[in-house]
Amino acid sequence: MGTDKVLLEVLNNRFTGIVEEMGYIIHRASFTVFVKETWDFDSALVTPDGEIFCYPRNIGVTNMLGMHMGDAIRSIPHYEPGDVVVTNDPHRTRGMCTHLPDIMMFKPIFHEGRGVCFAWCFIHSSDVGGLVPGSISPTAYDRFQEGIAIPPTKLFRAGVLNQELLDLILANVRIPDQNWGDMKALIAALTICERRMGDLLRQYGEETVRRVIRDLLDYGERRARQIFSEVPDGEYDFSDYLEGDLFSRYHVRIKVRVTVRGSEVHLDFTGTDPQLRAALNMPTYGKPNQWLVLGIVNYLRTSDRTLPLNRGILRPVGVTVPQGTVLNPLPFAASYSPRATPARATRKRAAASPPGTSATRFQNRSSPSRTSDSFGASGRGNFFLLAALRRSSEKADVPSPASPAATVRSPRETASQAGWRTRSASRNLSAAGSSEGARIPATKARK
Repeated sequence: MGTDKVLLEVLNNRFTGIVEEMGYIIHRASFTVFVKETWDFDSALVTPDGEIFCYPRNIGVTNMLGMHMGDAIRSIPHYEPGDVVVTNDPHRTRGMCTHLPDIMMFKPIFHEGRGVCFAWCFIHSSDVGGLVPGSISPTAYDRFQEGIAIPPTKLFRAGVLNQELLDLILANVRIPDQNWGDMKALIAALTICERRMGDLLRQYGEETVRRVIRDLLDYGERRARQIFSEVPDGEYDFSDYLEGDLFSRYHVRIKVRVTVRGSEVHLDFTGTDPQLRAALNMPTYGKPNQWLVLGIVNYLRTSDRTLPLNRGILRPVGVTVPQGTVLNPLPFAASYSPRATPARATRKRAAASPPGTSATRFQNRSSPSRTSDSFGASGRGNFFLLAALRRSSEKADVPSPASPAATVRSPRETASQAGWRTRSASRNLSAAGSSEGARIPATKARK
């Protein structure tokens, strides 16, 4: 790392201030409830290759840090100052957008005619057309029933609005005035980011800023590897089930095997069920999609709260996601309803779902007797927690969970929650039987 550590921290804080100011602008200037009330929006600074090098800490959603914009950026052959690209298409962005209601915009940042980085932001739109108001219908079975799909296209070209594109978008939604209001909030945030980055580039110089961006990503990677290296090497299995009573009497299995080797982590989702004829698929295109790695991001953030928030922390993480499964469907499959499939895919963190809602278990294959449930609301309910428990129990001679009924309770978890979670996990594990390939009929899981 060639950058002075003090300068690295100073500019990282400057970048953070810029992306958080973008977030506050989006929240204040937007029109719809998804932004005003649920805060479903975000902002970031991105390298020309598509890696997020700065992400907000205090505003917006927390689940987009793993996003990679490379395919979307390369889909536009040429950029010039004043361009703004809009998209919501999971297929054309190869998983950057995860469903059509996520309207994303990005803008190139230039200095003296040379592209330095991109500003990016998104909002969850309250309507993009489709079968139902709100554009979220689990009964949709292909993308064409879900609303208008916008491939990466210049909404502004050299600062001039593409009115024909805007008219086409607004003609296919139910609340055009509100949608345009939200889109203008995104444009305002991008404009402010361009202005702030211009000030910073003039103050520190283009060469210094470029070097700091590279070093920040490398620094994030090193810090993440330090945390991963403390996790015992091994293979950790995890399974969860998505309710499928809309289209089947069986639940839908999502399965992962997490392999830890030194400072490298690999997520293998082989064994996950095939894609569905319903809007519960999650297009990832086999990449470390932001939803697939969200549990790991949250683990890293809670393990070291001073960790720089950039995509460098995910460089040690790889994934295997078989094509044609619910987590990597073929093109034009209907995308997920909010939080349904992603919550199961990221159940490695307890905050992703309430305690005891499904059959979940982790097992270290090097020690089959050490099995636990998903730890419910225990804060870090993921395979890292189990590994940490094993290590701490060996050091302190404290018994670790030894059966599916054993639980780890958070101080915030009530006795009734813990009991209900334990009963639910035990019931579902019994229904699943000893075979990892077992299915849980939806009717049985509700008894």
